[in-house]
Amino acid sequence: GSVMNIETCKVGPIQTNCYIIEDDGELLVIDPGDDLTIINADIRARPVKEIVVTHAHWDHIGALSGLASITGAPVAMSAADAALVDGVANQNGHDLDRGYGAPHVNRHLHEGDELTVGSKVFTVIETPGHSEGSICLYCAEDGVLFSGDTLFSGGRFGRTDFEHGSMEQMIETLSTKFADIPDEVIVYPGHEGASTMGAERRLNPYLR
Repeated sequence: GSVMNIETCKVGPIQTNCYIIEDDGELLVIDPGDDLTIINADIRARPVKEIVVTHAHWDHIGALSGLASITGAPVAMSAADAALVDGVANQNGHDLDRGYGAPHVNRHLHEGDELTVGSKVFTVIETPGHSEGSICLYCAEDGVLFSGDTLFSGGRFGRTDFEHGSMEQMIETLSTKFADIPDEVIVYPGHEGASTMGAERRLNPYLR
């Protein structure tokens, strides 16, 4: 089949990667962090199947409520992190309402759950560490992994010193959760540039 189209919008004050994935005319939006106008312009009125959030931090959900309102798309994220977003208008001083009301989460994602866009299937990997409910999304067919703030390029990984973060969990996640993902898989992180699983295995001491 065709290869999915991946568009990256860099949004907000710390340049969060919002990914717009298109297959067969259908869209999946990952981490609408800010700049609703930019994201909406990039969507160009194409149908959004679902909006997925990799974890509950403000810089990944600033445009969530607005995007869900405008597109009518359901919002999916882990149960653990949904508790920090669902019905929450203000997160530690960060406005999540933005005139659209507090965000609402429609579906709780768990390990092994699947999300589809067009003919493509993403599998949910639970990756606690950066936050308790951090998830990654893996499409084996196209060889892409959306790693949120769990895995960054250059052998780095997400901070664990935030509330709900855990270095112990992060080390376990890194050393167990990506073992079956081939070296050639492209890793699309929550910030900065993409990498490959192979490059990260060479650079990241915790990846096996």
